Amino acid sequence: MQELTTPASRRASGESGGRLHETWPDIAKGIGILLVVYGHVARGIEKAGLPIDPVFFKTLDALIYAFHMPLFFFVSGYLFWGSVQARGYRAVLPGRMVLLIWLYVIWSVVHGAVEVMLGRLTNGALQWTDVFALWVPRAHFWYLYALALLVLVTSAFAWVPKRYQALALFAFAAVFFTTPGLGTGWYPLLAVGWHLIYFAAGFMLAASRVDGVRFRSHSMVLYVFWVALAIAWVSLAAPEGLPKLTAAVAGILLATVASFFLAQSSLLVSRSLAFLGSIALPIYLAHILAGSGMRIVLHKGLGVDLVWLHLVLGLVAGVLLPWAFWIVTKRLGQGWLWSLPGRGGLTWNLVHRSKA
Repeated sequence: MQELTTPASRRASGESGGRLHETWPDIAKGIGILLVVYGHVARGIEKAGLPIDPVFFKTLDALIYAFHMPLFFFVSGYLFWGSVQARGYRAVLPGRMVLLIWLYVIWSVVHGAVEVMLGRLTNGALQWTDVFALWVPRAHFWYLYALALLVLVTSAFAWVPKRYQALALFAFAAVFFTTPGLGTGWYPLLAVGWHLIYFAAGFMLAASRVDGVRFRSHSMVLYVFWVALAIAWVSLAAPEGLPKLTAAVAGILLATVASFFLAQSSLLVSRSLAFLGSIALPIYLAHILAGSGMRIVLHKGLGVDLVWLHLVLGLVAGVLLPWAFWIVTKRLGQGWLWSLPGRGGLTWNLVHRSKA
């Protein structure tokens, strides 16, 4: 599974040589993972009853949650296109599904077990029965669950001629977005309905590149047309979903454009965000434990109620402690926390740094 160990900058085009070295996906993931950590730290502070300003909290919370996870799905779809073009669906799908399921099960259990054992110190009241009810995704691990479903659905379009594959997927996603769950309320169908449109938009953007390498004005105009048409369709078929979609699209657009511009520079902020994007996996999987731990130490251990200090130190802990834990566990031979057992150097990035 070479694709899981090759940087995104070398896999973006899906070609075996002479690839376009793209760093913007890692930068976008760096932006996204910072928003994820901050969002959970802030929500933990609010839930713990600390005196955070309600207007500040609600405004920033609404802005972040409008697009940060759609951004991850978008980048994931963008990079997944490169994988299937380079190796084909039959080579990519089995390993990808097994790995996503593995990470979902392992971290749902590990994270849940810690929550149960430290229940009296945290904001939750989790039971052991909740930990092992894996058919119902909980906490932030719903992302792995949903991503596995999106990969599976996307692979079902392998029979479509390559030229029309991305557009067919995007059209299907736009229609399904207006009828999530098909009226059943079944979570797998809901997850596909809610998130596939962003994954498919990224997939279609990657497919819009000329020769899989560069963007041309005519291809981008056509891409914008299809996205606008999808938004128009949602406004007619399910107007209640339009605010959610437009907010997510606006956030994705802003983050993507910013990432493109930052990728052209060698500024410290560009390199830092790209680095954070490259280690998004350990941060995403372990950041709540780290951030909650910092809040417990500050609030219950030291009696500190300064919200700004909780926000800053919670964000720092949520980023640096998972990174340190990732390094230490790998050196101690416990790489099974991040990859399939017995696969040595096989590592997986949150939105497929080496694919998605």
